Amino acid sequence: GAAEYTLVTVVVDESGSTAGFKQEMEACIQEVVKSCKLSPRNDYLMIRLVAFDHNMREIHGFKQLVDCDLADYDNCLNAGGSTLLYESARNAISATAAYGKQLNDADYDVNAIVFVITDGMDNESGSIDASSVGEALKDAMAAEDLESIMSILIGVGVGHYSGVSTY
Repeated sequence: GAAEYTLVTVVVDESGSTAGFKQEMEACIQEVVKSCKLSPRNDYLMIRLVAFDHNMREIHGFKQLVDCDLADYDNCLNAGGSTLLYESARNAISATAAYGKQLNDADYDVNAIVFVITDGMDNESGSIDASSVGEALKDAMAAEDLESIMSILIGVGVGHYSGVSTY
């Protein structure tokens, strides 16, 4: 009987450049889930997990926090391939906003948080750039289906690879 939901989307870079950080990124996903479980509003949280390299793949769609077992995130990433960062982030924000619209249309108040875990490289998104991600955030708020949307960028190995921090 919830009157509101917070949608949590975690977008994780599993491209080859992050292979050395696979365990740390999986631990980060678990920390996000643990933190959500500590929230006094945890009964009203739904989580979606998306991973990307040169393609996006949904590890799981939005599901109630109570159905998220931390062990499910052990060995959930498959490192390899090039990086579709900007397109994946934009897609995740748009999909979160679209699901928020469905909930809003059903008379729920909806907030959203999008976590992006990446080393910052992008060599596959083509004409989609960081400003396109920012526009997706603006569009999500302008549609007024979400009460709020917050984005959190978690950097992995920044400075570890030549040129990564310039993206």
